[in-house]
Order: sequence, then C-alpha cells, then structure tokens
Amino acid sequence: NQLNFSINDTDDYPIIASKTANDGADLMIKTIDQIINNNLNFTKQNHQIATYTRKIDKSEAKINWHQNAREIFNKIRAFNGNIVANFNYNNEKIKILSCDYVIKEKLNEEENDSEDIEKEKEIKIEIETETENYSDFRILSAYLPESMDVWV
Repeated sequence: NQLNFSINDTDDYPIIASKTANDGADLMIKTIDQIINNNLNFTKQNHQIATYTRKIDKSEAKINWHQNAREIFNKIRAFNGNIVANFNYNNEKIKILSCDYVIKEKLNEEENDSEDIEKEKEIKIEIETETENYSDFRILSAYLPESMDVWV
C-alpha cells in the first residue's frame, strides 16, 4: 500500500512528520487487515528506481548563503525539529526557527509603466540566540542567486 500527499510551502519537518505518522498508521491498519483477509497484492521493488539516503549530519543544517533563496528556504523548513538550521553571526551561533518565502514585486519609481516591474525574492525569518531574539532579520535575494545581502 502506498499513499501520496502534497507538501506545501507552509509545511516544515514537524508538520510532514505528523502527516506521515498519521497516514502511516492508517496504512498499517489497512495492510494488516489485508494480510488477515489474505487479500494483499505484493509488488516487488524496482531496484533501478529505489533510493537510499544516509544519516543526516548536524553540519548540514548550517546555512550556505551562496545558495539561492528557495534552497535556503527549504533547508530551514527541513531542519526545523531536532536539528535546527543555523549560521554564525558576530561569533554567535544563530538558530533559525521559521521562515516565509515571498516574491515581492516592486514598481520602478522613475516609471509607472506596468511592464517595468522588478521582482525580488525575499526570505523573512525569525531567529533566536541564547542571548537575544531578533524578530526582523531579513535575507534579500535578487533573481540571481549570487546577489544576496544579509542585515539585522
């Protein structure tokens, strides 16, 4: 038995873990019933398309600011749980608790022509340290992944 489910931009590790745990429990009950009723169809695994992953290392949670905005956004969501996405700032480890991914459209101030819209990717994040809380830490990225600025 298999089940497909969607992953939304608002889903992070705890939400996905909860979805899979609940769905997995339902599938387990369904599968046990099928075994008891001798009504289970087995499908051999296709080893050509099977995948394997290694254990996640804590160092993978460190943010690489040279990645594009979407990759950073996904990393923050993936490491929201036991391991938390982080980076160093002023010799302090900053833990990132959550983030939002938005695409802002800015009109060029010199011209109000609707064709002259500049799009900018922005990740808004909330972060925590052991000594301070920053509620308005923003990472801006233009369309090119190479141009990324960070400020507090």
